[in-house]
Amino acid sequence: MGVLGFTRSFNGFSIIRNKIIAYSFDYLHTRALSSFSTNFNGHDLKLPVLIVGAGPVGLVLAILLTKLVLFQVFRKLDGLAEEIQKSQPPVDSWRKFIYCTSLSGSILGSVDHFQPQDFEQIVSPVSVAHFSQYKLTRLLVKKLENLNFHILNCEGLGGSDAGRPVGEREILLGHEWVLVAHDLKDGEFILQIPFYPPQQNVEDFTHEICERIIFKLIGKELADINVIDIKPWVMHAEVAEKFVSCDERIILAGDAAHRFPPAGGFEIFLTLLSGLCAIDAHNLAWKLASVVRGTSPHSIIRTYETERRPVGVLSYTFSFSLVFPFYLKSCAFELPFLENFQIAISNTALSVQNFRAAMAVPAALGLDPTVANSGKVGSILPYGLQRGILDGLFILGRAQLSDFVLNENNPLGSSRLAKLRCIFEEGKSLQLQFPAEDLGFRYLQGAVVPSSVMDVPDAPTGRRWDYVPSADPGTRLPHMNVRASSNLSNEESYRLAHAAFKVAEEFKVSAKVCVMWPHGTAEVGSKAALSPWQNYVDVMEVKQKSTSLSWWKLCQMTDRGAILVRPDEHIAWQVKSTVLGDPVLEMRRVFSAILGVK
Repeated sequence: MGVLGFTRSFNGFSIIRNKIIAYSFDYLHTRALSSFSTNFNGHDLKLPVLIVGAGPVGLVLAILLTKLVLFQVFRKLDGLAEEIQKSQPPVDSWRKFIYCTSLSGSILGSVDHFQPQDFEQIVSPVSVAHFSQYKLTRLLVKKLENLNFHILNCEGLGGSDAGRPVGEREILLGHEWVLVAHDLKDGEFILQIPFYPPQQNVEDFTHEICERIIFKLIGKELADINVIDIKPWVMHAEVAEKFVSCDERIILAGDAAHRFPPAGGFEIFLTLLSGLCAIDAHNLAWKLASVVRGTSPHSIIRTYETERRPVGVLSYTFSFSLVFPFYLKSCAFELPFLENFQIAISNTALSVQNFRAAMAVPAALGLDPTVANSGKVGSILPYGLQRGILDGLFILGRAQLSDFVLNENNPLGSSRLAKLRCIFEEGKSLQLQFPAEDLGFRYLQGAVVPSSVMDVPDAPTGRRWDYVPSADPGTRLPHMNVRASSNLSNEESYRLAHAAFKVAEEFKVSAKVCVMWPHGTAEVGSKAALSPWQNYVDVMEVKQKSTSLSWWKLCQMTDRGAILVRPDEHIAWQVKSTVLGDPVLEMRRVFSAILGVK
């Protein structure tokens, strides 16, 4: 596929040093490729990177590369996280999943997905946000408005354009409508309705028909309903065979590299998938920057594929099996893959559990999801009869949700309502937060220096597991509340810090030493010990509660340990005790392994 095959209506971005270069693809469409040379002058530069696709992934990658000093993703993009938190709807308007027969009908139950500890910022300085992608894109574009825009040649290509439909797939039978309230204040909603080709077509859902569906959902007719748009979406689950090709000069990220369906069609999993795409950009940006600076060879780009593609494959399995559990029966991983990425097993187990959780509520109400698997039985019948059978199934399904059936005086309804209460109270319904998948993934190969004894944790077998902070190589640096101080102890020799500064200069890498002191320590500072280097900071741990474990114990680190953190905040190397031998030689070994320098 040529470059124009990716263009559609997006903008393209390219980066040269501290400049970002953008142009509308309408420009490309109005000119033949052969005529491009007439549009460039002698002052045009040859760019190191061109980003095709100005969605969230492309924009994040553009911003990170423009800075060339890589910063947690949204939190460090010039206050973007704060803007999202400020602009999103109030948490109280979206923290619950409410199950009801209609918006004005009986409430069957609700699940609050936030607990008091979720707001204490223990595992992360930011919390889950509910923010539409088109609004996020606008914020990202604002970050680029003050930068210079030009059209230039390029020698590398990063594809992050949004995925395209490649075919149709039937959606699970059971006329269960899902209403996502994106912004109650602005009256912004998305209603997701399953439809069943070939018995139904997109053309069947006119504005008038959709208004009737909305009225049924609300429970009465309203005069101020405005159907803005009606679009079909198709279940996608694809991962590119390669994320990097052509001598590390063509790179795929985001939807260009992997496309996933929302979990069960409910948009719940999108938080994880959006994070997955942004992490692609975070992982790739510092490696591209190191190549542009001449710090690393092109081969470091291969570690992007080594680290991110397996995560994409695993998330692909996770999300796809949420909707189609039978897919797991045909999914197999080679043993080396499982050895290197044990998370595959946990995500597979999690996907099965989440699908069951998503289907638990309709199943308890008598809406059997397995009916979808027999949906083609009537395919040999005349088309009109097939439509009649489908309509009959819908009528039967809606009858299961009537007040006549679902009430405590009806033995059948009482039994079903009791099952629902158990599902909600025991946390067996579909969840909103996936902290272990958002924060707990780990790179066991790539731009990391594994520990001498690689401790690969056993795969969890349950559906919901708490995020367990770890300081092992390849994991994300766990969050710690700290405060800066110039009045801290000088007990350690700082030999390793000296070595890190010295080797960083040799490799032309910007390094910062953070000397972390336990809670309650207060003597003298590090200025004399680290002279003549200035790029350091003394910090003291701030404990959240008197009963909480210290960060060091939580991560199983010793007070003589050291951690080397990459620009994307993944731990590249760690040592839990004093380095034996020459620390400079050890630092050279570590930097060489991470940067791919021989």
